[in-house]
Amino acid sequence: MVLRSLVKEDVFPFSFKIPDRKMPSSFKSTTGRIVHKIKAELKQSMKITKKVKSHFTFVSKADMDIPGLMEPQYGCKDKISQSLWFWTHFN
Repeated sequence: MVLRSLVKEDVFPFSFKIPDRKMPSSFKSTTGRIVHKIKAELKQSMKITKKVKSHFTFVSKADMDIPGLMEPQYGCKDKISQSLWFWTHFN
């Protein structure tokens, strides 16, 4: 991440660790979204505090303890539209 000043570009390398807990993966669609972002502040005495924020994509680890996770997924289900059901039952 880079913090920019008016005179020059300052680079302050840092790292962070994502907490070791179940977090959902980043997701975006027309019905909703899950967004992850990080905010950083650089505070120095006698200087203006510099702030930066950035969004990042996170992909969670698969929970391998879910029964049947590695099994092939298959199946089908017949559906009938509501208008077709109404027509076949009342005509």
